[in-house]
This record gives sequence, C-alpha cells and structure tokens, in this order.
Amino acid sequence: SIDVLDEGTGDIYGCTDPEAINYDPEATIDDGSCTYPPDEVEQVVLVEMFTNDGNMPCVSVNQLLDSLYNQFDENITMIRYHWNSPNPSDPMYLYNPEDMELRRQMYSVPFCPAAVVNGIHISYGQQNIESNVNGNILTELANESILYLGHETSLDNDSIVVDLEFLPFEVINGPLKSWAVVVEDSIYHEGYNGETIHMQVMRDLAEGEEWTILE
Repeated sequence: SIDVLDEGTGDIYGCTDPEAINYDPEATIDDGSCTYPPDEVEQVVLVEMFTNDGNMPCVSVNQLLDSLYNQFDENITMIRYHWNSPNPSDPMYLYNPEDMELRRQMYSVPFCPAAVVNGIHISYGQQNIESNVNGNILTELANESILYLGHETSLDNDSIVVDLEFLPFEVINGPLKSWAVVVEDSIYHEGYNGETIHMQVMRDLAEGEEWTILE
C-alpha cells in the first residue's frame, strides 16, 4: 500500500478497511483504493515434468501424469520440459533448448524422468515419481492459499501478451519472481520410446517481475 499525506490537514489517504488485502492501519481517510480477494479462490498445484522421447521410463510417468491431470482437473496445471538425454534430437527439446536448460538448472535436475511439485517436492526416476507425486499434490492442495494469481492473455501480431494480477492475502517475504509459460497440447510425434501424443509441452518461457517482498 502507498500512503498519501495531505500536508494541509495531516490526514493520510489509503485503504481503511481491515478486511481488504491492502488495508493500511496508518490511513485516516479512505481513498477508495481497497482491493479484496475474489469470492472463491481455488488452490492450484503446479507439476513440472522433465522428459525425453527416447527415455522408456518417461512413458509410464507421462501416463501417470495424464491420469492425475484429469483427476485433479481445475486444481492442477502442468508443464513438461523435453530434455536432450538420452535422445539429443528430441524435436521438442530442439524447439527451445535455452529455456528448457534454464528451468532444468534451476532445479539441478541430473536426469529424466524428474517431477517437481510446486517447486518444492522433487522426485527423480520412475519409481520415486510414481510413489511420491500423488501425495505431493495432495499435500500442496491441503495448504491454505496465501496469494491470488490471475491472468489475462491477448494477441499482439505474432506475440502473446500476458497480464498477471497478484493479490497476496498476507505479507510474503521474497525473493519472489513471476514466470509466464506457453505450453502446447496434443503434439503428434513418434518418439523412440513409443510415445506419439505429447501434452503440455513447454514452448516458451518468460521471466516477469521480481520482488523482495509482496504485500
């Protein structure tokens, strides 16, 4: 929140409603700037998968993630990054290797398959992913939301413009960074591991704003 001081009266303009997200306890006059959380906020869990069209264990893991994606429906979102190992010519890796490597290095992923739930729970290998990922999703869904994130998209010639809205329910200490990701569904490609339909494939990744604190 931003305080505006009227030097003539000493009044401070701001949001005076304690129920508002941007409530300012120092404000003495309400300036109409109060913002409120939406009536209903759904917890959404992000699952990120590192895969490759030449890796056999990735087949079972991708099938599991397909099932979980359908099961949790609106409470889950998914991104699948195609790496260059063991098959360096995976075309979905070659499309955008720079962004894929950026994300892989961020999580220090040494091999695929690997799954990351909400940027916290990291599982490597088919057995660990199949044992952990469902429970990791349920754990994160049980947590209370501390942030509302909304977005609107529009087209500008050959570009996709993404406007993000952040409404924290409490002060969140950083560092914090926003990302915008473009994924493509139902890509047909006959992989060396037998997979033919590839879902939620990362196509573009853009870094957004960064904060030391969000309130």
